[in-house]
Amino acid sequence: MEPTADAMVAGAVMLSATALLATGLVWVSTNWTRERGAAERAAAQRQRELHSEVAELGRRVGAMQRLLEGVD
Repeated sequence: MEPTADAMVAGAVMLSATALLATGLVWVSTNWTRERGAAERAAAQRQRELHSEVAELGRRVGAMQRLLEGVD
């Protein structure tokens, strides 16, 4: 091969490798963002569930206190 052809092949290989790397980085970034969003939604849902459970426990404690006040 001629030196010019070798340089063109090397340039094409480098360009292809750079394009593959950039595509991979975009793919990883997109998946990471998607997974982080899913984790944040799951955490928010769990927080709402815990808030509801605590509110229910508060109502039950209040009802028990009212019952105990009637026993005294």
